[in-house]
Amino acid sequence: MSASNLDEFFEVRVAGIKQQMESEASERSVDGLTPTETFRAVGRRVRRMVRPAHDDCWLKQLRPGLEKSGFRFLRVAQLDEADREWIAEYYARRSGRC
Repeated sequence: MSASNLDEFFEVRVAGIKQQMESEASERSVDGLTPTETFRAVGRRVRRMVRPAHDDCWLKQLRPGLEKSGFRFLRVAQLDEADREWIAEYYARRSGRC
């Protein structure tokens, strides 16, 4: 499914499902699912569809290009205490909790 088709699908079909959810419609569709169940099923399926392409792009293009430009990608466990404190403080400020 192309990106434009997927965009249109979300703009029309998924938006309709969201409206049903917001109106608290509990009627089941022909497949026996409630709007909430349908929304969750669509989300799972779409993630399975697009994830391989996103992963491939990240692993083969974006990350190597960024690393060549000097970016480093570390796991939290690889950070020292000062870096972890800086991150916690940064996100606390951004969320308005400080």
